[in-house]
Amino acid sequence: MPAPSRICRTPAEAYAAGWEDGAHDPPLTDEQRTRVAALLAPYIRPAANAA
Repeated sequence: MPAPSRICRTPAEAYAAGWEDGAHDPPLTDEQRTRVAALLAPYIRPAANAA
């Protein structure tokens, strides 16, 4: 993978770079989704309970 031409300077540039970087990634497997959900659960549950 070639190095980026420069470091992102704004949040918008970082966001766009992230989308571009992941554009050709394969979809997550069921196991990967389960692991991500477990990692994010402490942050998602309080928001869901507040709604």
